[in-house]
Amino acid sequence: MLIKIKFFLGPSQIAFIIRTMEKMEREIAINNVACIKFRPKLSTDQYYISFKDGDGCSSPVGQMRGEEMEHIVTLNYPGCFVDAIIMHELLHTLGNLSR
Repeated sequence: MLIKIKFFLGPSQIAFIIRTMEKMEREIAINNVACIKFRPKLSTDQYYISFKDGDGCSSPVGQMRGEEMEHIVTLNYPGCFVDAIIMHELLHTLGNLSR
């Protein structure tokens, strides 16, 4: 999954999201082999994730199709800035449904 962090989040928010993604990569590994890897978006990438501040904590489930290639994760600051919440929303982005 590709990651692009929009700059309308503050530097400390961006750093927190990046640390949480790195933690998620480590925690969702099998025999120390990563199952997912986040990286910065390249100019050639068509599909990517963006984060924005907004109401609540939300993310559409799975890869978006069609013209909308930007997958937006909404994280209200400061309420959604908890590792477990960010990981939960990223799991939605990767296609995992809540129970």
